[in-house]
Amino acid sequence: MYGGLSASATPVEAVALLIETGRFLGFLPQHYAAAMVVEGLRALRPASIHFDTPFHLILRHNTVRSPLVKAFAHKR
Repeated sequence: MYGGLSASATPVEAVALLIETGRFLGFLPQHYAAAMVVEGLRALRPASIHFDTPFHLILRHNTVRSPLVKAFAHKR
């Protein structure tokens, strides 16, 4: 561990802030980190160090959905 430091954060912005200090490593969603990569941040061994976070979306069948909900719920 670098200098005996450790930290824990939950919000993506807080994790990004710790990583940007150059003293911490952490996981960021690809879409969030993309702009940081342009600025010089780099992924360390992305082929072997990564994780996926599955989620489930529950919707009622009998309701009218907004275009936003339809787009989000669309299977890809």
